[in-house]
Amino acid sequence: MNEAGRAGLPQAFFLPTPTGQRFCLFHPAQGLRRQGSVLYLHPFAEELNTTRRVVAQQARALAQAGFAVLQIDLKGCGDSEGEFADTTWDAWLEDAQLAHHWLAEHAPGPRWLWGMRGGTLLATALAARLSHPTHLLLWQPVINGQQMLQQFLRLHAAGQWLTDGNKSLGKDATPAQTLASGA
Repeated sequence: MNEAGRAGLPQAFFLPTPTGQRFCLFHPAQGLRRQGSVLYLHPFAEELNTTRRVVAQQARALAQAGFAVLQIDLKGCGDSEGEFADTTWDAWLEDAQLAHHWLAEHAPGPRWLWGMRGGTLLATALAARLSHPTHLLLWQPVINGQQMLQQFLRLHAAGQWLTDGNKSLGKDATPAQTLASGA
């Protein structure tokens, strides 16, 4: 493959953070006209996996349009270090802020935060923390984080009930109790 062909390929790397390595995929802007940079903040839990293909397609399209795109797997998600159950909202915000800083150093121009589903909550929270204006691109935004979490808890509890009849917790276990038990 020639050098021009390689330039369009995404670059995988691990971004060091105080709490471990975060897997990142950087799509360099292509063409002569640079439009700015986009930090992608993914949805949570299984939605992360079900959206990977469409996100990869969009990241490539944005890169071809002149935007540098950085995808990060937050702590405990995807190929990053840490356990999903052990992470916190603040840890995800810190990861996002570090990724935003990395992108600012490597891709000049206007900055965008692109969030999908639960990632839109993170994108808006990060935008409020930043000292300079940032554009937002929100795909299927979640309006109420508490409601989204309750839906995930219900789905998890229903899955456990279907799997083992909820024998170990009793019939009256709440979704929170089910999750707290490690089931």
